[in-house]
This record gives sequence, structure tokens and C-alpha cells, in this order.
Amino acid sequence: MRKVVFRVFGLAFVGLLLATSLSACGKSDDSPGAQPSPSALPTPFKGLPEGAEPPQDVSAGVIAGDEEGKIWVVTYGSSTNPAVVHEVSAEGQKVTVHVSAEDGKIATMDFMPTTSTFTLPESVDRAKPVTFDLGDFGQLKLDSLEPGTAEWFIPGE
Repeated sequence: MRKVVFRVFGLAFVGLLLATSLSACGKSDDSPGAQPSPSALPTPFKGLPEGAEPPQDVSAGVIAGDEEGKIWVVTYGSSTNPAVVHEVSAEGQKVTVHVSAEDGKIATMDFMPTTSTFTLPESVDRAKPVTFDLGDFGQLKLDSLEPGTAEWFIPGE
């Protein structure tokens, strides 16, 4: 009788364990920007773009990525809930970039770079200087969109 009871409870435990494991296989929110974006932006990544060399004490930056209009926005902050690009719009040579962390998600007190990528809206003249409004981070102006051109926001300057 004890063997039968043990087998029943043992099978129930294995079933519970399996159900818990399968439910954990759903969508993961570990990567920054895991929420779907209305503008179909690529998933941000932790770290800096290759070749980027920001000065000390920056909080954000904008880097021209390539001839096709790729733009990298680098923000520094929590590695678990970084500020990432959610939406981009342009009016003339001013590009408004909605950058924020996810509301209600726990953030760590570390200070790590996260890079978001987007393509410059077609209405922006790539031969002229472009101002990027990053909301709470501030505004940065790229005088040239030559790949690798960067501007960094240093709080207090």
C-alpha cells in the first residue's frame, strides 16, 4: 500500500514539476525592450556598438551607424531595466526619440550601457545636421551623419 501511495504522490509531483517547467518556457522579459514596439524597432542590446568610445560620466549618446541611416542610441543605467528607444518621429531636422525604462519593472542600481538601434526617418535630410531629442536625457546634435560620428550627453555640462 505504501508503494502505491508513494507512486501516486510521486507521479503527481512529477506532473506538477513538468507543468511548472513548461509554463516557464513562455515569453522571456530578460532582454531590454522585450515589449513589442509600434515602430518595429530592432531589439536593443547590452553594451556599446563596436568601436564606440564614450568619454567618462556620460548618460546617453547618439552615434551615426552607417550610410543607410542606421542610428545607435546608447543609454547608461540599470542593466535589468534600461532606458531603450520605444518610438521615433521626425519633423524637419529634429528627430524625437522616445527613450525610457519599462514602468513598474524593477531596476538595479548599476550603471551599464544599453544600445538601441533605429533607421533615420526618410524625411530627414542626411546631408544636413540633425538634432536628436532624447527626452529626459537631453538633446544632441550630429553635424554629420558620417558613420562613427557621435555626440555624448554628460550631465552638468
